[in-house]
Amino acid sequence: GKQEGLHDIRSKLAIDYIRIINTVKPKWIVWENVPGVFSTNKGMDFRYFTEVLTRSRYGICWRVLDAQWLGVSQRRRRVFLVGYLGDWRPAYKV
Repeated sequence: GKQEGLHDIRSKLAIDYIRIINTVKPKWIVWENVPGVFSTNKGMDFRYFTEVLTRSRYGICWRVLDAQWLGVSQRRRRVFLVGYLGDWRPAYKV
């Protein structure tokens, strides 16, 4: 896309995701995005997203995985973030 990050109207989904998490307070959360999430707004958008989650008491861990190493015959890199309410260790284990 245009690399507008949270300033892009399409990013409303990320804001809605946070709002829903703060309303429902699920024990586990999973979020997926493209690696470009690390560079939009010089990385500040991803930092904001993770800080909001940690302030909401989620322990989080993330990793970039590539589908070519998971049985798919194409290169498709994605960021996966896992969070666990109250503690980072269960998220780390995933």
